[in-house]
Amino acid sequence: MSKYNSSFGKVNILRAISKKDARVHFVGAGGVSVSALMCLSSFFGIRVSGEDRKRSRYTEVLAGMGADVTIGEGAEIGEDVGLVVYSLAVGEDNKTLLAAEKRGIPAVSRAEYMNALSEPYRTKIGVSGSHGKSTTVGMLHAIFKEAGKNPTTLSGARLSLTEEHFYLGALDYFIYEGCEYKDSFLCFEPDVSVFLNLELDHTDYFESEEGLTESFTRAVKKAKVPIVNTDDGKLREIAQKLHTPPVKVGKSRDNTYSYEVISAKPRELKIKMYKGDLPIGDIDMALVGSFNITNAACAVAAALECKIPFECCARALSSFSGIGGRLELVGEYKGRRVYLDYAHHPTEIKAGISAVKDDTGGAVTVIFGPHTYSRTASLWDGFVSALSYADCVVLTEIDGVREREIEGISSARLADAVGGSVCKSPDELKDKIEKFDGAIIVMGAIDMSWVVSALLNS
Repeated sequence: MSKYNSSFGKVNILRAISKKDARVHFVGAGGVSVSALMCLSSFFGIRVSGEDRKRSRYTEVLAGMGADVTIGEGAEIGEDVGLVVYSLAVGEDNKTLLAAEKRGIPAVSRAEYMNALSEPYRTKIGVSGSHGKSTTVGMLHAIFKEAGKNPTTLSGARLSLTEEHFYLGALDYFIYEGCEYKDSFLCFEPDVSVFLNLELDHTDYFESEEGLTESFTRAVKKAKVPIVNTDDGKLREIAQKLHTPPVKVGKSRDNTYSYEVISAKPRELKIKMYKGDLPIGDIDMALVGSFNITNAACAVAAALECKIPFECCARALSSFSGIGGRLELVGEYKGRRVYLDYAHHPTEIKAGISAVKDDTGGAVTVIFGPHTYSRTASLWDGFVSALSYADCVVLTEIDGVREREIEGISSARLADAVGGSVCKSPDELKDKIEKFDGAIIVMGAIDMSWVVSALLNS
């Protein structure tokens, strides 16, 4: 389970789910990606069931559509279950996976299953990168809808046009995130694949940037049409070493598609795009965060490679309001703006703080939930640097998921390093931020809903 293994194979997965009255059981059904796959499976007429350790927004969505979802580990696997699909966040000691192995029921990762399930789609478009995947998928979804297409889209966050993290459309286009974690993106067979950036993360799996770069290189080579952001140094190096040049996107005019930044002001992002030396047109966006310029340029390049008119790209992005949980303005606390942001890597944290400071012109309080001991330890200096950019920092305890604690790595020590504090309850949280002014950003890849509720319900 710890590494992508295609021993069961796509053909066998398709054969298993095509058997009459067969059922697929999902472990980790409360996750954003697995829950979307359960919905897509039901859309294709496949019988599904699932389990998760705790309730979530996504288990509620599944329950609302009539899916059989058990809360708690070790659900009873019925005799009709022909395949088990698991999230990579699930530990190898999961009771259901052990029971499936004992009974000889094949178990495959979410990515392997998704690759098989996407087989009927004519054009598969994947988005990979250390940052910006969900936003770029959301942009592509908006562009294809504006062009009159009806894409099926699986995102890591709520799409602005649907209020859900997936959209079940026609069989012409399949737009999805190709996550690098545990080499998941090597499972896919994309026709077009966008590569946004490359930076060390998921250090419980990738021991070095060299190992991560090797995986990205393999992923770029797998795509029929790879689209690479050459403004990222590591991706540029990969592009230069390929025998067949990819579609290149960047500020330099020697790229396949290039762009000139006309304005990088908050809510006034504007670029002029070129193909070769020929200007194509302007893209205007009312988004916060100049990093969205790169996301947009790469999304437009992918759409143009799929023969979508540039005018559709421009119209879609001019009205694109972002996606759920990515610098999303969710309300106010005593007159202070409250944003929710999935940022869990130092680069994302600093970019988010900078974007909100530019937008509001004032101080910023960050309430951050660290995710995994391994990431916190490996990127420690980066976290200290990024969090120090905020005017007030409050941390929740590290969510180790299924990792063991690492000696010397704790939220208390990180808080000391940045002059912040740690909170464990809503009342304690409010007390710690009371004397500060300015916007509040709730950050992290863990469930921070209790923090948001504490602020917005005041």
